[in-house]
Amino acid sequence: MRVAFLFTLFILLGTAKAQDSAHFEFSPININTPKAEMTPYIYRKGILFARSGEINEKEKQRFLDIYYAVADSQPTQFSKASPLKGKVNEVFHEAALTLVGKRKMLFTRNSIYKGHKKTTKKGVLKLDIFEATLNDEGEWTDIKPFVWNNKEYSVGHPTWSAKEKRLYFASDMPGGIGGIDLYYSKWDGDKWLEPRNLGKNINSEKDEMFPTIAPNQSLYFASDRAGGSGGLDLYVLWRDTFKLEWDSSAQPLSGGFNTAEDDFGITFNQDMRSGYFTSSRVGRQGSDDIYFFKFIEPTFVPEAYPYIAYEMTVFNQETKVLLPNTKIVISNPATGENWIFFTDSNGRAVAQLDTTILYKIELEKADYFAKKIDKVKPTVNGAQIGLVKLEVNKSYEVENIYYDLDKSDIRPDAAENLGELIQLLLDNPVKIELGAHTDARGNEKYNLQLSQARAKSAVAYIVSKGIDPNRVIAKGYGATQLVNKCKAGVACTEEEHQQNRRTEFKILEISK
Repeated sequence: MRVAFLFTLFILLGTAKAQDSAHFEFSPININTPKAEMTPYIYRKGILFARSGEINEKEKQRFLDIYYAVADSQPTQFSKASPLKGKVNEVFHEAALTLVGKRKMLFTRNSIYKGHKKTTKKGVLKLDIFEATLNDEGEWTDIKPFVWNNKEYSVGHPTWSAKEKRLYFASDMPGGIGGIDLYYSKWDGDKWLEPRNLGKNINSEKDEMFPTIAPNQSLYFASDRAGGSGGLDLYVLWRDTFKLEWDSSAQPLSGGFNTAEDDFGITFNQDMRSGYFTSSRVGRQGSDDIYFFKFIEPTFVPEAYPYIAYEMTVFNQETKVLLPNTKIVISNPATGENWIFFTDSNGRAVAQLDTTILYKIELEKADYFAKKIDKVKPTVNGAQIGLVKLEVNKSYEVENIYYDLDKSDIRPDAAENLGELIQLLLDNPVKIELGAHTDARGNEKYNLQLSQARAKSAVAYIVSKGIDPNRVIAKGYGATQLVNKCKAGVACTEEEHQQNRRTEFKILEISK
């Protein structure tokens, strides 16, 4: 019910062919009642959520409080829900919360001063964000107002992005794009900075609210914008997990999330394949209910040859550990179509692809180098793809960047392989040291000079291809870091000496 939902004011989902046969399973949870349950938040061994109480005789309506329920063996089954301990719940509405660390909560509440409602000059009951701290007795106390609350407009529905140190929220403050827009305020370590509107690729002329930053850093929210299924619908704005840049405009969730009624307030488990959300869809018990959702692996029935189920497995290149929640973008360069997938807990994703097409595959995962693979021809064997973990001050060899004896020129075969490093710099916001090494023949001073000349030559080539020179530093190491036995005076083959005439790069800094 929108009135309750708005507190009297606020009121994976890809599109690939492979996802056409994919779907989600939705199940109501057992603690729904004929009243209203909404805005779940996965917390510890259960969920925090809002539930409406008995009718307030003075106000003649039900108000929401925040509850906690512990999960049982099944994700739809919870123990008896109890009101949150402490001083969060008061006379009017409390709901829509987020956790900042383990002991700080930011939540939404109707504005109250000395037990009385606060309204704008137009008489509208407004919302504010408040902060609560968990004490050693397990109670949420020390309630403080958010610094950007304002007596003339509402601020609510917070969600915290720990990676960005940003608090996203909804507000109808003046100067927005629609009625209610999404904003963020960055925490600089000492204070909350002035809020910034998220812009037109997210906000519309209608209302956007209840944002959620998911484990993959994408932004989910609810909107009643034109073109939806009806009421409030769930939307997603995909996120480059490394650069933390928005990919494109917001898209409605597919797979059965959106109905003709209100669908909003989503929260995810870490694997992004299950979670909870709020809906007033047909079959509900109350005005709003909480539903559990789970991704059901599609059973591929090829339309006809040449379609196949193409399975991709992603792992850590060094440790071979499987990498869940890796974003995979598959595109058809001929048509410009692209589809987004995320690997499951086993590092696996499956797409139904045409064996007559050469696809482009791009992979992104936080704290790993992004990877692009061109001209991929799907086969029944699928693909096993390794990603390299990104670590500051760790050296990585640029394979097959060799130099002729006593020369610093970039050989044609080396130029081709430097292209891979150039692509890495284009795809990843890093500053690197490019180190050149010589073999042990010649004197030490000469080798240092030669290696410095080789490093400068490689850097000049990289810069000539459009890379900012401030992102690449040349460093010659001479023969101080040999990779084999071939020290001065040791008899070695020319191939062994060439192994030492190599180029490496070291990450100095990661830009955010």
